[in-house]
Amino acid sequence: MKKSVDYHVSHDTNHSLIFRDIIYRNLQFGWGNEDTTRILDTLKAHNIKVTFFMTGGWVDSYPDDVKAILAAGHDLGNHSENHKNMSQLSDEECQKEIMDVHNKIKTLTGYEMTLFRPPFGDYDNHVITNAAECGYFTIQWNCDTLDT
Repeated sequence: MKKSVDYHVSHDTNHSLIFRDIIYRNLQFGWGNEDTTRILDTLKAHNIKVTFFMTGGWVDSYPDDVKAILAAGHDLGNHSENHKNMSQLSDEECQKEIMDVHNKIKTLTGYEMTLFRPPFGDYDNHVITNAAECGYFTIQWNCDTLDT
């Protein structure tokens, strides 16, 4: 079982990493990969494990980074295929957004993701139910650093 002390990594104005205690450790990856190696090195130096939530586009663009994150002992989490407002999608569209990135990760790494973090924090019972039907637990944050 993982340590109960949790961190969120963000950047200050000097682009150094800041660790803040929060309820659950997670990072959202839906943009470039220019900081991936530095983040992984910093996490390793502090013996911190996190969940990296990834979009399908990020997985497509940076498959070697996905493998490196998993190889470093971190969890992989689902952040949807196209970063859409999930509550506005039909059941079929919602499940497709979840399972498209799930299948990419499974094919690439063999890893079975079980955590879903809805884009924009946009979730309701419809989203939670559809995620559960895909075998996922939906999580949400309670601290938004507004740094993305």
